[in-house]
Amino acid sequence: MKRKTGFILYIDILGYKDMLNSKENDKRLQNILDRFTEIFSKLNFAFAFGQNYDECKLLKKFFSDNFLFLYEASKDNFIDFSRFKCVASQIQYQFLLAGILTRGSITYGTIYYNDDIVYGVDLIKAVELEENHKEPSVKIDNSFRALSENNHEEFIDTVDLFCVHSNSKLDYEDCVNGIGKYIENLNNRYVDESVLYKINWIIERLNDYFGKEQNIKYVLTCDYKYSLVDVKEGK
Repeated sequence: MKRKTGFILYIDILGYKDMLNSKENDKRLQNILDRFTEIFSKLNFAFAFGQNYDECKLLKKFFSDNFLFLYEASKDNFIDFSRFKCVASQIQYQFLLAGILTRGSITYGTIYYNDDIVYGVDLIKAVELEENHKEPSVKIDNSFRALSENNHEEFIDTVDLFCVHSNSKLDYEDCVNGIGKYIENLNNRYVDESVLYKINWIIERLNDYFGKEQNIKYVLTCDYKYSLVDVKEGK
């Protein structure tokens, strides 16, 4: 049995079962997962870590709607911690552009694995941290607070949802289109208060991040079907 110790990122796709129950969404999901598992997940780490990236330090395990990454580093390595958060932000953002909401966690610990299995107490902790918050965000374990503050950075317990420039019209439009894809799919599934809470939380983050630069304010409306409306533009 092998082992790696480092920063752990656990990502879960929200509403996965509903997507699989729709033939159209199932095919779209297959294409998204193909691109992500084969291309994007590698590029994210290579881009964030640059010339310091060491593929041998990375552990990746994917199963159904779950994605697990561990990058070997000491817990007091603030630079690698910052890079790891960047990867988490990019992953969440890529899924959002495809109309998929995710939730996750960043922790630190040891994972044991071989070709067939991955396990460990620290993996359980990562899963529990992801499951125990409602928002579609990547939660950062509170144990990193001292690391951030010791490096003169305010500790924020979630990663940035939008890893783009707020004054970029193209990036803004891509985000709106991604959210629109998710909302469009709401009209083909059962929607409860939990689902509405999650998408409204995303829309609030969209308004907070892009609102001033792009002069927008979006709300979720429901007139026979769910839609995203810019109340400043009336469309």
